[in-house]
Amino acid sequence: MALSRRSFLGLSAAGTLVLGATGLALFPGKKVPTDGWLLTFSESQYSTLVALVETVSPGGSGIPSGVDLGVAAELDTLFSTLPPENGAEIALALGLIENALVGALLDARPRPFSRLPLERRAEIWTTWSTSRIPLRRTVYKGLNALILATTWGHPEMTALAGYPGPPTVPSFGSDP
Repeated sequence: MALSRRSFLGLSAAGTLVLGATGLALFPGKKVPTDGWLLTFSESQYSTLVALVETVSPGGSGIPSGVDLGVAAELDTLFSTLPPENGAEIALALGLIENALVGALLDARPRPFSRLPLERRAEIWTTWSTSRIPLRRTVYKGLNALILATTWGHPEMTALAGYPGPPTVPSFGSDP
């Protein structure tokens, strides 16, 4: 059976689209060297988390950034103490944020999140907060809260804010 010219062009276009989408999905993100110490996330997931921490907590005017404070490493450690399902869900969310194909379809950005300039990442991350897709809003709220709480709970930040830190509570049975 011979293919008509129209069928051939349609199949060629579909094949090109599939190859292009596969290329976007496999386009690697920016890697942050970790020397293998990660407890929860893969190197690529951790790199996405570092880019997101830099986006949410960039620092400036005498305030250290979340990256300078090691927020991504603290979150990796935190998730290692929780049931594995929790870390797997965050890893999945980081994969969605990073993926160039998802970005091309939803954010008009055919590049991984971690390879974008800070200003563009901030624009895209803000759109997640008002997305029509409930999962994106949920991911935004959860990760934004985790990053900000970890950043502002850091001893260096509490000292900058003039907060002496949490009070020391005597253990049960000790003299007051």
